[in-house]
Amino acid sequence: MKQNIFFRVFHWFLNITLFFIAFGTIGLVIFGFMTSGNPLPDTEKLKGVTSLNFKTTHDNKHFFYEYRTKDDGSYEEHFYYVNPRKLYSFEASDSLMASFKVRDEEQSSDRSILGGLIQFHESVYKENIELPLRLGHPGYPITREQFVSSFRFLFWSYLFHGTFLFAFFWFLRKFVLGLRENNFFTDKNFSYLRNTAYVLIVYPFAAAFWNHLGKIEPQVAYGGNIFAISTPEFGFSFLVFGIILLIVAVVFQQGVELQKEQELTI
Repeated sequence: MKQNIFFRVFHWFLNITLFFIAFGTIGLVIFGFMTSGNPLPDTEKLKGVTSLNFKTTHDNKHFFYEYRTKDDGSYEEHFYYVNPRKLYSFEASDSLMASFKVRDEEQSSDRSILGGLIQFHESVYKENIELPLRLGHPGYPITREQFVSSFRFLFWSYLFHGTFLFAFFWFLRKFVLGLRENNFFTDKNFSYLRNTAYVLIVYPFAAAFWNHLGKIEPQVAYGGNIFAISTPEFGFSFLVFGIILLIVAVVFQQGVELQKEQELTI
């Protein structure tokens, strides 16, 4: 009885999750279609504005827009692309100097409750100090067209990732629904569990290809000195979890076969 209650609650949890995934993804895509045609501000409405800048981020990539009014009344726009996976090293002789605030440890306080689950930090800063920037992510200039297409790609990415997420929870929901039956060692339940594993295995390959479609990689290097950041774009964790789940599905299939043999014996 307890087991049935658990699966019933978990089943409804998956139903609610699927609802939010479906409507959240559709809502983001609709919003993208409504705004992606003109993601940049109308320059006619920016007359009199001295400067304006904003940033949009997707897939851990950053895109910057800058607008400046010149002394003669004309304006200029700049578009930059920043890949945080590329970290450059600057020599001490040509490092940029930046102003940083120093935290006053005597007047600042740190405390936590619930065993550190919730933390409170109150920081008081004193005088600024000048420090060199030794590592940094450069902003590569891109065109207006590249900026707009990247913005549109963001909302298509919501649809892409949302589809895989919906498929994963859908097959998981069907599997959990089958577990609520008295005889849950069936071919249907095995196929649902196997399909759930397939979604996890296919996803990192599909995501890598999808990210490649929206990739912007200017071939620029700073003095040939670049650090390789160990944050691979390929989702190895999904692949490993999918393989483990596939092994569980194979074991589950053996249970199905044993169930069939037992029924034939009886």
